[in-house]
Amino acid sequence: MRDKRKRSGRLRSGIIVIVAILVVIGVSFVYVKSVEEKVEEETGQYLEEVGIQSAALIRQKFDDDIENLKAAAVVIGATDLALSDDQIMEALRQIDEALDFRDVAVVGADGVAYEIKDNAVYTFDVSDKEHFRYAMVGVPVISNPTVPKDNSEESIVMAVPIYREDTIIGVVMGRYYLTDLIELLDVNTFDGKGYSYMARRNGEVFVTSNNENADKTLKNLNTDFEDSYFENPFALQTMQVNMLEGKSGSVSYVWNGTRRIMRYLPVGINDWYLLSVVPNEVVESRAAGLVMQAAVFCCVLFGVFTVLSLYVLGIQRRKNEELRKTHQELETNEQRYEIVMAQSKDIIFEWDIKTGHIYHSDTFRQKFGFEAPTEGFPEMIIETRGVPESDEAVFMQTYSKIADGEPYSEGEFRVYDSCHYPLWCRSRVSLIVDENGAPSKGIGILMDIDEEMREKEKIMEAAEKDFLTQTFNKGAAESRIQLWMKENADSQKAGLLMIDVDDFKQVNDTFGHISGDRVLREVTKKISGIFRESDVVGRIGGDEFVVLMKNIQDTEAVTRKAQEIIRIFESCRVGVQKKYCISGSIGIALFPENGTTYKELLGKADQALYYAKAHGKNQFVYFKEG
Repeated sequence: MRDKRKRSGRLRSGIIVIVAILVVIGVSFVYVKSVEEKVEEETGQYLEEVGIQSAALIRQKFDDDIENLKAAAVVIGATDLALSDDQIMEALRQIDEALDFRDVAVVGADGVAYEIKDNAVYTFDVSDKEHFRYAMVGVPVISNPTVPKDNSEESIVMAVPIYREDTIIGVVMGRYYLTDLIELLDVNTFDGKGYSYMARRNGEVFVTSNNENADKTLKNLNTDFEDSYFENPFALQTMQVNMLEGKSGSVSYVWNGTRRIMRYLPVGINDWYLLSVVPNEVVESRAAGLVMQAAVFCCVLFGVFTVLSLYVLGIQRRKNEELRKTHQELETNEQRYEIVMAQSKDIIFEWDIKTGHIYHSDTFRQKFGFEAPTEGFPEMIIETRGVPESDEAVFMQTYSKIADGEPYSEGEFRVYDSCHYPLWCRSRVSLIVDENGAPSKGIGILMDIDEEMREKEKIMEAAEKDFLTQTFNKGAAESRIQLWMKENADSQKAGLLMIDVDDFKQVNDTFGHISGDRVLREVTKKISGIFRESDVVGRIGGDEFVVLMKNIQDTEAVTRKAQEIIRIFESCRVGVQKKYCISGSIGIALFPENGTTYKELLGKADQALYYAKAHGKNQFVYFKEG
C-alpha cells in the first residue's frame, strides 16, 4: 500500500513536473512570439518614419530646383531682350552650369525651345507638351516621366513661367533623367538591406534603388506582383485602392522566396508614391537571439527541473536575463533615428508636442555653435531671442500649425548662431498623432538655406540693374520712386531730374555703338557718383535717365546737382583724338508741388526737358505751369 502511494506520489510529481515543463515551454514560445511581433511592429514604425523623411528630402530637392528656375526666370524677364538673343543664351549656359539639371532651355510663347550645348544653340518644339501649357498660364509644374522626342533616356521636366511687365512671355525648363533621381533613394537603412522605389498612383514604377536586394524587373505594381505570394489575398487590391485614393499603408508579401514588408506613402509631388521595402530577415535576425535563448532556456529547464528548488531558481534567473535583454532592445529602438540623422547634413528633430521637449541631432551644435534647447519649445526660443523679432511670427506659425493638428507645416526664418549672426533656415515638420488621433509628436528637418537666400538676394538685385550702366532699370526705378512718393507724400520734398544725351544718335552713327555704349557708361558712372546712396538713379531709355533726389530742403540743392551734370557732359569727349564733345539736357519737376505720383511727375519733367532741347540744349529747365 505504501509502495502504491509512493508510486502514486511519484506519478503525481512526475505529472506535475511534466505539466510545469509544458507550461513553461508554452509560455516561453508565447513570449518569443510576442517579442517577434513587437520587433516587427517597431520595424514597421521605423520604416514609416524613414519613408516620411525620405519623401521630405525628395520634396526639398524638387522645391529647391523649382525656386532656382524661378530665380532664373526673374533675371530673364527683367531684360528687354528676345528669348533667342545671344545674351539670353549666354545666361542660359551659366544657369545650366550652376544647376543640377541635365538640360536647361528657354521656350518662347510659340513653343519653340532654345537650348545651348557645346556652345551651340539647338531648337525644338514643345508646344504640345502639357508642362509647357501649364507654365504658360502661370502654373510652375513638374512633369511625370516622359520619353523625349529625340528618344533619349526617360526624363522629368520642371517648367516655370517668365514674366515681363506682368505678361507671360515664355517658359524656363530644366530636365532630369530618371537615373539622376536614383541617388534620392539610396538611403542606407537596416544595414543596407532596405531599399526603395518611386511609382505613380496607377502602379507604374519609374525609379528603382540601386540596392542589390531591389527587384530591377518591377515595372508595375498591378501586374508584376503576379509571381508574388500575399498572406492576405486582398492585400494587393487594398494597396491599389489606397494608392488611387492618395492614402498610405503597408503590405506583406513573399517574392523570390523571401518575405518582405513594403510601406507606401504619397511623396507630395504629382501622383508620386514612395515605396520603402525591407526583407523580413531583418525582423527575424533581430528576434533570432531571443529565440535561441528561449531554446537554451527550455533545455536547461529539462536538465535541472528534477529538483523543484533548482527549477524555481533557474526560471527566475532566466526571466531576469530575458528582462535585461528586453530593456536592451528597447534602448536600441530609442536610437532608431540616429540612422536617418547620419544620412543628412540637415538638422533632424523630434518634438514632443504635449511636454514641449525637443531633441535635435548633433548637427545642431555643429551648425550654430551651441547646444540645442531641449525644453519649452517653441515658446522658449522666442523668450530667449533665438530668432530676429521680424521672423518671430513665421517661426511660431510654423510649429503652431502642427500643434493644432495640421499634418505638415513648413516655414523659412532666421536663427541666431553663437556669434549672434542670423542664419536663414527652412523648417519642415510632419505630424504624428497618438492612439486617440491627438497631436503627439512633430518629426522634422531644419535646413541651412542661408547661402541660397543670400544668392537669391543677389539675383533679385541683379534683376533690377540695367545691363549696360548698372543703374536701376526702367521698372526698378519706377517702382522704387513710386514707393518712396507713396510713403513720404505728406512729409518730404524731392526733385525728379529727367536727363537726355543731346544728339546721341549722331554719336552712334559717327563713332559706332561700342563707342556710344562707352559714353553712356562713363556718363552714368560720373552722374551716379555725385548723388547720395539713398537717391534713385535709373536708365529709362536708350539715352534717357531719371534721378530722384530725396529729402531736399529747397531747389538750390537740385540746381547745384543739375549744374554738375551739365559739367560732366561737357568734360566727356568721344573719338580717337577725344575732340568730339557731347552735351545733355535736363528737365526738372518738384515733389509734391508738380505732382504726387511717378507718372505725373515724370510727365512734367519730360515737358521741361522738351523745352530745354527746343531752346538750345545743354541746359536744365524747371517745369512751370502754363
